[in-house]
Amino acid sequence: MLGPAPLAMGGIASVVKMYEDGGLFSQWPVEYIRTYEDAGWQRKVWLALCAISRVFRLGITGRLQGVHVHVAQRTSFWRKSIFIWLASLFRVPSIIHVHASQFDVFYEDECGGLAKRYVRACLRASSAIVVLSTSWKAWMEQVTDNPRVRIIFNPADLHGFSDEPNHEQREPRVLFLGRLGERKGLAELINAIAGIHQEVPGIHLDIGGDGDDSPFRDLVDKHGLQSCVTFHGWIAGDDKANLLQSTAVLALPSYNEGLPMAILEAMAAGVPVVASDVGGIPDAIEDGAEGLLVKAGDEPGLSHALARLLTDAALRDRLGANARAKVRRHFAVDRVLAELGTLYAELGFDNEVRTNTKHA
Repeated sequence: MLGPAPLAMGGIASVVKMYEDGGLFSQWPVEYIRTYEDAGWQRKVWLALCAISRVFRLGITGRLQGVHVHVAQRTSFWRKSIFIWLASLFRVPSIIHVHASQFDVFYEDECGGLAKRYVRACLRASSAIVVLSTSWKAWMEQVTDNPRVRIIFNPADLHGFSDEPNHEQREPRVLFLGRLGERKGLAELINAIAGIHQEVPGIHLDIGGDGDDSPFRDLVDKHGLQSCVTFHGWIAGDDKANLLQSTAVLALPSYNEGLPMAILEAMAAGVPVVASDVGGIPDAIEDGAEGLLVKAGDEPGLSHALARLLTDAALRDRLGANARAKVRRHFAVDRVLAELGTLYAELGFDNEVRTNTKHA
């Protein structure tokens, strides 16, 4: 299995870490090979070369059962497509696991004719393509004639959160988790908070994520919201869990998404969600059932949805309980790993083979 370092920042790393913690690497003889770290370009190049070398050595020694590659878009896809061809060289199955939030933009708008042919060739050469939602499956099936396009949702961990969170006792705090940038709709969220901060006394926005926060701090200053907004930087582990347990609503008004881990983590914590209806989000959130959905870029609609939830504790409790129940039904770690195991078995991977599973 190839992907970023499990403790790196980002959704793919979070998924891989949950696979490991959930027992996938002990259920199957997985050797996890890092192809990326949050480091300088020299280190990134070195990791990529080491990963290619390691897979090649496994292939020539006959110890390679197959290749499972986690990809995003752009450089991530170009770099990791090499492993699909290595799998073909050694005549073993391969899986392209597409986590990208903008794979359609990458393919349709950024790839020329030759690049598109190469992407399609990689998709066709893989033994299976894993996507994160029904909408991504429909899009992928328009691009490739590969007959095995499989939806496997990202997992969410229910442990550590109460089955009956009391939203009535929570302060009117809104939490944003994600990379700081235009794609995630953070500017629109800050504008929406500015529009309702007088309507909702005590409202506070907590912003957690990596990226350049300077334009968003400027926007906060412009609206005079300095006392209403806290920038936390990248948060993980207990810090993230504590924020989730103290927040009333998670907001993610993105323009593009795969299936955001932030939403699944909030749902596992019983926190209702306000999000845009893009990518895999509607597979997780049904409007009015586990949260409220708005159109991307609709600031008035976003303001209205936030105000509605922040002023109605009973609605928050109902949606939060529904969200946690849906995670248990569809996104729980053991359920997701069972679906992944079924795919592995279909491709002929042997989980009776035991090696000393390790990270390379």
